[in-house]
Amino acid sequence: MAKSKETKADDNRRTSNLRSAVFDYRHRSGADREFVDVVWSGLRHQDAPPEGHDYPTRDR
Repeated sequence: MAKSKETKADDNRRTSNLRSAVFDYRHRSGADREFVDVVWSGLRHQDAPPEGHDYPTRDR
C-alpha cells in the first residue's frame, strides 16, 4: 500500500474547512444539533486552531 502524500498542512486545512462547515450548519439551520455536537466533540480532539481563530467553542 502506497504512503499518502498528504502533509500536515493538508490535514490542518481539511480540519479547518470541516470546522467552518459545522459552524455554518450550526448557526444557519438550527436543526439536528445532536449530529453537530457529535462531530464537534470529535474535532475538539484535533490540533488546536490557529491563534485568532473565529471557531466556536463550548464556552460561547
